[in-house]
Amino acid sequence: MSEGPIRRGELIAPTGVGAMSISPHGTSVVIAGLDHWYPTTSQESFDVEEFKVYDLRLQLKLQCAHFRLPPDFRSSRRHGSSNDLLNVPVLRFPQMHVCTHCRMLSEYGGENCGRIRCPKCKVGFLEQVPLVTVCERGHLQDFPWSAWAHSKKGNFGCTGSLKLSKSGTLGLGAQFVSCESCKAGRSLSAALTSLESTLSKAPTTDPGGNHCAGARPWLGGYGLSSDCCAPIQAVLRTAGNVYFASQDSALFLPDAQDAETVIQELKGLLDDDEDLAARAEIAQGIGMDPIEVVSAFRPEIVRKYGVEYLRQALGCVTTLESGPVTKDQWFSTLRGREYQTLSTTLKYPPEGTDEFHVLRIEPQVLTPGSTLLSTYFSKINLIHRLRETRVMSGFTRFRSANATALSERKGMLWAKTVQPWLPATVVFGEGIFIEFNQEELQKWKITGGDELVQRIAGLQEAHDRTVAEGRNTPRILTPEFVLVHTISHLLINRLVYECGYQAAALRERLYLQPESGAVAVLIYTADGDSEGTLGGLVRLGKPEKLEAILQRSIGGAQWCSSDPVCQEVGRHGQGPDSLNLAACHSCAMVPETSCEAFNKYLDRGLVIGTQDTPELGFFRDFL
Repeated sequence: MSEGPIRRGELIAPTGVGAMSISPHGTSVVIAGLDHWYPTTSQESFDVEEFKVYDLRLQLKLQCAHFRLPPDFRSSRRHGSSNDLLNVPVLRFPQMHVCTHCRMLSEYGGENCGRIRCPKCKVGFLEQVPLVTVCERGHLQDFPWSAWAHSKKGNFGCTGSLKLSKSGTLGLGAQFVSCESCKAGRSLSAALTSLESTLSKAPTTDPGGNHCAGARPWLGGYGLSSDCCAPIQAVLRTAGNVYFASQDSALFLPDAQDAETVIQELKGLLDDDEDLAARAEIAQGIGMDPIEVVSAFRPEIVRKYGVEYLRQALGCVTTLESGPVTKDQWFSTLRGREYQTLSTTLKYPPEGTDEFHVLRIEPQVLTPGSTLLSTYFSKINLIHRLRETRVMSGFTRFRSANATALSERKGMLWAKTVQPWLPATVVFGEGIFIEFNQEELQKWKITGGDELVQRIAGLQEAHDRTVAEGRNTPRILTPEFVLVHTISHLLINRLVYECGYQAAALRERLYLQPESGAVAVLIYTADGDSEGTLGGLVRLGKPEKLEAILQRSIGGAQWCSSDPVCQEVGRHGQGPDSLNLAACHSCAMVPETSCEAFNKYLDRGLVIGTQDTPELGFFRDFL
């Protein structure tokens, strides 16, 4: 058991169940599954109600009865609470160790996270090996040391003791694993790139294995193996691609309804209309969306109750957010309802009400065409107070955007039966809501013409390749999406100099449904304390201040310290999978915790134009 502290928010993202962390003793550990986060509710000394969190729209999307805050440790001498001495357990991983003295490899697991004396030489201490293996389905296991050491000679059946020696140089190339029995051995220099091809020569019955055994060490004895057989990939245990938390979030809206009451009322309406219920059931049975049937025959139901509640009443497990939606449907989604609330032109809450703790919006008056800000943007709302619920719904490994089903992601968190809750954290913050001028967007698209279409088409083609290879989820890229996403990053990079928050504390939330007239972004922070926020971000949202910040953002985007390389390379794509155009770490990227799309789909060319085609720039007239 580790004695090291960890913040609640870190257990939602970037770490969480199945993530590897370093204890204060320097031991690498993996965070245990949700089965072991809390005592059983049958224990009189445990009150689970204290940890429950509710956000009805997010509950419907993730199919949960409630969420729970990660347990926090409290000394019983200080608090005397019924929930004292709680902690999140961890397990030692990787289990393969090398002695600091004799360099022999030994396997050791369990909850002991302290220093361990070598059982062979009795002189040195065991330190964990640098490599582990992962598969795309999220499994994690020790590196196949025996199979790798014997791969040169092909004698995979040898079970001799292994030794990991190293020279004075740095890197994996300086480490050599060898067998004391048959003297076979091999350097680790190619372990990260050729593990799969090397192990393909090993028999499937070999203990080292040439495929993933489905190991889930974070589940302890319940996660030893399962049917997987996917290819394995060697990675450094400290590498960033060992773990990607899947996080869902929602802003708490004041008009949230009681979910159970609404769903029961909807079920009653559907039961009364037997013909409609039968049509919806048939549609679902043949793979069609039953929501379309209800929309066609009873559109007033969709307008009144919203799509997410209707899906629950119909028993559909597919959420509307996972695919294309129509104009009317989008406003009923979780993100669409947020847009409707944040884009209000009236001050919220009204004077004299006490809803400050939920949401506080102050619209700013813009005189059309009088300034740069009012020319290109139609609405600026200051969000003095917002509440965000962040939920961990699973995780992936090696690749950050696998199209994994929600049920499969949730199943990775539990050793036994999947329970109807997920870990979450609630944070408060402030933000600036910015809506783009639709007329200026249309002029820009017309002026950009074929050049703009071809530029986006090239980006879409690169994205579709990653989808075909199973490394990304489907997404339709539009000029508006790339433009708004890039401007959001440019503003974040400029705001950090003046608002008092660091870059990683700011986030973006995109509201993009051009067919519905929604092209907006919320730049916000939800890292303030529980009593409120610093106010520095909202202060900069006043038109007179935001005008100057916008000018500096656009002016700074005209030249990147990596230009002309950034713009020239960007013509054909750059970065991972070529999913960025004229954008790099020197100009348009932000910390990945701040971005909704892992720093992809960015292009300064759509903001300021390019040297050959300046008309591509949205702010071309200003420049």
